[in-house]
Amino acid sequence: MLHSQRRPPVFPAGIFFAAILERLTAAWRRRARQRRRGESQAAQIARLERQIAERTRDLESVRRQMMQGDRLSAAMNRAADYAEVLKAVADEVAAPAVGVWLLLVEVEPHAAQGAVLAAMRPPLGSVMPANRQMPAFVFPLPGEPLRVIVDVERQPDTPLRAFCRDAGLKAVASAGLFAGSRTLGALVFTGDTPQDFSAADLETLRAGAQAAAIAIERLQAVETVRSRFLAGVSHDLRTPLNAVLNYTEFVAQGMMGEVNDSQRAALEKALEGGRQLLDMMNDVVDAVRIESGMLRLVIEDDIDLYAEMADLRGAALALLHGKDAQYFEDIDPHLPRIVGDRWRIRQILRTLIANAIRVTESGSVTVSVKLRAAELLFAVIDTGPGIPVEDQDRLFEPSVPTNPLEARVGRGVGQGIGLPIAHRLVQAHGGRLWLHSEPHSEPEHGAAFFFTLPVRSPALLRQMQETPVRQAF
Repeated sequence: MLHSQRRPPVFPAGIFFAAILERLTAAWRRRARQRRRGESQAAQIARLERQIAERTRDLESVRRQMMQGDRLSAAMNRAADYAEVLKAVADEVAAPAVGVWLLLVEVEPHAAQGAVLAAMRPPLGSVMPANRQMPAFVFPLPGEPLRVIVDVERQPDTPLRAFCRDAGLKAVASAGLFAGSRTLGALVFTGDTPQDFSAADLETLRAGAQAAAIAIERLQAVETVRSRFLAGVSHDLRTPLNAVLNYTEFVAQGMMGEVNDSQRAALEKALEGGRQLLDMMNDVVDAVRIESGMLRLVIEDDIDLYAEMADLRGAALALLHGKDAQYFEDIDPHLPRIVGDRWRIRQILRTLIANAIRVTESGSVTVSVKLRAAELLFAVIDTGPGIPVEDQDRLFEPSVPTNPLEARVGRGVGQGIGLPIAHRLVQAHGGRLWLHSEPHSEPEHGAAFFFTLPVRSPALLRQMQETPVRQAF
């Protein structure tokens, strides 16, 4: 029986290699998927690490801001004046080359809204009070973001650029100070060279402006209460004081019986002291009215300065009695009659002349009045001890005298507000008041106080026409 021989199966080489390739491809795909999954996980991990780092930085920034806010709030709550408000912000500024200014809105009686530099810290300097008039356009508007100028010279030719150049500023960043819809002022960072303010400094500017606005509103509220209290007390004290002065004068004149010379001399000294006390009280009332915007000028359009100077001359000679000093006048011969408040102009001159005589033991006191175009230039020059340049800005700030400098300018007891009142009265007339003194520059250096008054101020003329009948305060 024949058996057929079975042949083993034959696999073509192509099929064999195709199977091998398919298996290799599948393995490669598995490894690729695993690799992609690993890369995806690594990317996710890297992304999460970046997010965690960013979140950590954000949290750290928030922590720093909260700590800064706590420090600012604590310092602002302790602040007793504007210089301390500014110092609280200046202490947070990272770059020492950045200056810090505190500007406040100032509404002068019968004048447009302006600005005053209340305190400043120059670059690399210390905080100091200031009292300088500034243009109102330096304030950011409500709702306006930070106003930043990194290079003043690259800005368009605007009043702000002109102001910065005149002030020697190359870079400025400012934030407005607001209480509701009311503008209080501005907090300004300055640079003497073009610079980009750091993000930390700009954040300090924002936070400092918010904290400063709250502190300034509180200080102004306290000042209002204090002013009302002082006005009430001064008014209540003047009534009995006037009675004392009147009866003392009756006795001194012999209206209530004969008095001898020694008694009359004693009564005259009592009258002089009482009148000085009355002048102090009147100064307090004036200061309160000025701060509250309630001071009113009694405008006339034909003030004869020669008559006013004649009255002041007699008072000046009386004050010089017993001193080795002389009184001189240098007055133009053809001065026009001017527009203003006769009593307040006399008050300005009386304050400056009395202060000059008070500190001049020998030498001279000179009063000058010159016509300069559409305004008059007044000068009161003495040969007293002079005033250091770094202290001159403080002379026009109401304060309690605590050192010889203040005594130098007549700011002894009760005289701490005479110069600030004169300063404000000059501004109310549309003029300006300043001084020049260089102590130790020459043997009789002294000080010279200057002020200007417009001959015929349009603003004062309008005021006189709009309110023909005025009450003198």
